[in-house]
Amino acid sequence: MSTSVTTGGHGILRDRNFQLMWLGTLGFWLVVFAHVPLLPLYLDEIGYSAGTIGLVYGSAALLALVTRIACGWAVDLYGERWFLLAGAALWIVTTPVPPFTTSLVIIELSWLVKGIGLGMFTTAAGGWVGRYARAAERGVAMGWWGTAMFTAWIVAPAGVVLVRDVSGYVGAFTAAAIVALLAGLAGFVPSTVHGGRAATPAGPRWQSLIAPRAIEPGLFGLVVGVASAGFTVFVPLTVEHAGLGQPGIYLSVYAGAGIIARLLAGPISDRHGRGGVILAGFVVCAAGMAVLGTADTHLQAGVAAVLFGAGMGATSPALLAWNADRSAAAQRGVATSTYFSLHEIGLFGGAWLVGVALGIAGIWAFHAVAVLLLVAVPWFVVQRWRSGEPVVWALPEGGQQAEEQVEEVRR
Repeated sequence: MSTSVTTGGHGILRDRNFQLMWLGTLGFWLVVFAHVPLLPLYLDEIGYSAGTIGLVYGSAALLALVTRIACGWAVDLYGERWFLLAGAALWIVTTPVPPFTTSLVIIELSWLVKGIGLGMFTTAAGGWVGRYARAAERGVAMGWWGTAMFTAWIVAPAGVVLVRDVSGYVGAFTAAAIVALLAGLAGFVPSTVHGGRAATPAGPRWQSLIAPRAIEPGLFGLVVGVASAGFTVFVPLTVEHAGLGQPGIYLSVYAGAGIIARLLAGPISDRHGRGGVILAGFVVCAAGMAVLGTADTHLQAGVAAVLFGAGMGATSPALLAWNADRSAAAQRGVATSTYFSLHEIGLFGGAWLVGVALGIAGIWAFHAVAVLLLVAVPWFVVQRWRSGEPVVWALPEGGQQAEEQVEEVRR
């Protein structure tokens, strides 16, 4: 049985279960983001091309996608705990593998297993936060939950490269595996699924695997995935090859800007609607990619990291909160898996396509990503206009019903 969020003068941020989820999420993303510089740099060192690196890195997204579709309904049915624990465990046991081999097959297999773990953990955690937080605090909850990810961004990339410089790749990957133990804390939060089972949704069988109302937010999440992969996978290589300093520093700057943006954007989206925040985030992300495409100094690379981080920090939690707003409480695991499945398609496609484009056109590939982000802006506006909804909106009409379902789940 789940426990209610503290009310009165406390709110979601002072709730102990939410804080425990935040710590577990921090541990999970610490190990994930340790791989952002480590895996591409290690594959580059043992002689693989940028296209191969992008393909390998993005391939985990495919397994994460399949896992999300396969387990979203199960999270709604049986609760989040075992999926959180299993997802963390898969990263812990496979992280030390790569530095002991130069075999692309073995490295790829270990990376695919990590994709399964990623799908399990993030689907369960996202569904938990979406169900546990009330609508009036959902933007704040998603924003703060996301700060765990961006805090890991600040610490992990620069820190793990520093460990690599001191103790080599074996020491760096091993240290990442040890830190991943913290992710297991998320498995100790109470389930939000009443009595261990949620209501079985009415409708076609396929709707137990895919939430139709999550598709629209998920398509914009796909664009976010393309841009995110293009930035995070190849900034370390671009910076290191250009001689612009320690590559992890720019990822840390990106993460710091993302944290600040999340803390500001979450409350704004709760009070004034998700749409304006999403639109502004896309524009700022595009500006960051455009600057990166012309960066040849430390200052320009730093500005690109700040802009892209701020854009992502605003857009991502607003999209997740919008996705939860549109979904019934008992189906938020499936809604989360649907959203992240489309996001993972963007991550896979982005890592591969940007890698190929960099090999053909150099840093002009980053300008192409900026154009994609800008195209998403009128697409978003047109979609809202065609559906009869304003560009900036509050909770959908079904929001009150969803809130009543949340209270039932908590009781």
